[in-house]
Amino acid sequence: IYTVYGGWSQWTDWTPCSVTCGNGTHERWRQCNSPPPKEDGKDLCKRLLYIYTVYGGWSQWTDWTPCSVTCGNGTHERWRQCNSPPPKEDGKDCVGISTEMETC
Repeated sequence: IYTVYGGWSQWTDWTPCSVTCGNGTHERWRQCNSPPPKEDGKDLCKRLLYIYTVYGGWSQWTDWTPCSVTCGNGTHERWRQCNSPPPKEDGKDCVGISTEMETC
């Protein structure tokens, strides 16, 4: 009788993205079969079974800042962050600008 400690297989290919536009996810997985545990072998596969990619999404825009001047041509700005959700596991960053500036 000998003990075999379980180990992870290779990751599968990524599944197609759940959407064609906007924030979607795709996933991949692996199994505890390389090799499977035998004869009281420890299951070393209890940690991560699958991962999924999350593409970044924009937060709401902040309010506009006050105008930089009270008379004449000034500017004000607003911004947003790529954290709703943040990109994860090779997910792409948000597309577009994070800051807008206008004259006021």
